[in-house]
Amino acid sequence: MWIISFDTIYAFEDIEDDVKIGINSTPILWGDKALSISNYLHLAFYTSLAFIGYINQFSLLYIVILIVLFGLYIYQKKLINNKQYLDAFKFNHWIGMISAMGFIVEIFLV
Repeated sequence: MWIISFDTIYAFEDIEDDVKIGINSTPILWGDKALSISNYLHLAFYTSLAFIGYINQFSLLYIVILIVLFGLYIYQKKLINNKQYLDAFKFNHWIGMISAMGFIVEIFLV
């Protein structure tokens, strides 16, 4: 979900070139709904992280990490709203690192 979402954001950066050469990227495929679908996929990713934490009875530290991730989501959403698609795409490494750190902390340290 998350990968498709941030790949869609990246594809907005060169959508005009994709149209010219006939590549059917997700923004072209989904049309006007592409950003909404990308947003829903991002939210589904965060929901799945929360669900994983709930099922596995992760600690309160994991909830803090989820709150940080949600804050990063809000920042990324602002970048997208300002049509800074490349910056929003590059920002995804923080989401990936913090998500991974949440699992590492829960598995090995808590």
